[in-house]
Amino acid sequence: MCNQLMQQIKGGKSRKYHLNELERYFEYERKGQKIMIKSIHSPPLAKQDGRVRGGNSKYIEHIEFLLIQYLCRRSGHRASYTMTRWWYYLGMVNSWYNKYSDRERLRKKLVEMNPLFTDFHLRKFYRRSDGDLGNILKQSLEHLKKKGILEYRKDLMIVDFNDRHRIANSEEIEKIEGVESIVLNDMGLDSKKQVFNKFKQDEFYRKIKALTKEKYGWKSIYQSLVLSLTISKELEPALFETIQNERIVLNAKVVERVERSIECEYNRESRKFEENSKKQEKYIFEACLEDDEILPEQMKIENEVWTRLYEPAENSIEVQNEIKERLIEIDNVSNEVSDYMFNVFNGEGFSVTKICEMEEDWIGRVIG
Repeated sequence: MCNQLMQQIKGGKSRKYHLNELERYFEYERKGQKIMIKSIHSPPLAKQDGRVRGGNSKYIEHIEFLLIQYLCRRSGHRASYTMTRWWYYLGMVNSWYNKYSDRERLRKKLVEMNPLFTDFHLRKFYRRSDGDLGNILKQSLEHLKKKGILEYRKDLMIVDFNDRHRIANSEEIEKIEGVESIVLNDMGLDSKKQVFNKFKQDEFYRKIKALTKEKYGWKSIYQSLVLSLTISKELEPALFETIQNERIVLNAKVVERVERSIECEYNRESRKFEENSKKQEKYIFEACLEDDEILPEQMKIENEVWTRLYEPAENSIEVQNEIKERLIEIDNVSNEVSDYMFNVFNGEGFSVTKICEMEEDWIGRVIG
């Protein structure tokens, strides 16, 4: 059907939402492997416009429900985690996304599992998806804050060698910023933005960790996102099936967002390569005219090398989507996750305190 309608063929959760979108244009029913179109909507049914709440409005209702369900089970209706842990709880990523606290170790493991997952592809994927996931959650939190549902803040945390976690004070924040400046200068970079653009995150944070340990005796530093419910009414915990379904639906929408980003980035890089190719051809032509000793064969070789260095790989989209399946899609998480979550939310006799303890222990083991 997609071939006949000249639509992109999608799989997994994206297929479900693609079919929902097509329902705006016609009514259909399934008969075995066939899809029978019964009637056509002319004009197409209206599409809900979420621009009034920003480009990430389609995620907000799910994030609101899940955060309320999570925080209402916590003492003081408050919790503090790293950004990646919040992404995991919400179902925006699966447990592989940050399986190890050291991403360099995770990349090596993924490369062993699939030779197509080169270090370059993985760094590229993380840079793009960290940005997408961060924007989705940040804009959602801003909306929920304006609705009076929750408050949020970011704390810079210090871990000492007794494994005590504490919030850095203003003096310590200045020390950390000073260390960051030293490391940036040592790496020949001007800003953190350059660190991410050049895929130097591992080196940057490794050097910061080593220098803060040397100068101040800290084991590590990290940023924590603190969320607190501000709703006064009594909240009823939902059933596990409802919670898990919300996570799955949100995950499917995030998968679609990641797929769009992969395709857009590839198209952008392809256009840039084509533009620069014309400049390269002009450069070669003018170089040959100015210097008779330059052989065409030499310039041909130089052009081939340039092409190999900068042309987007043909399998780039395929590889990025395979990484997405491994790190983002919930379908690729083992049954241990669902089984554990089911026991936590439906186990008879569990107090709220016990649920918290069990879940905290499990999240620590899965996320790492």
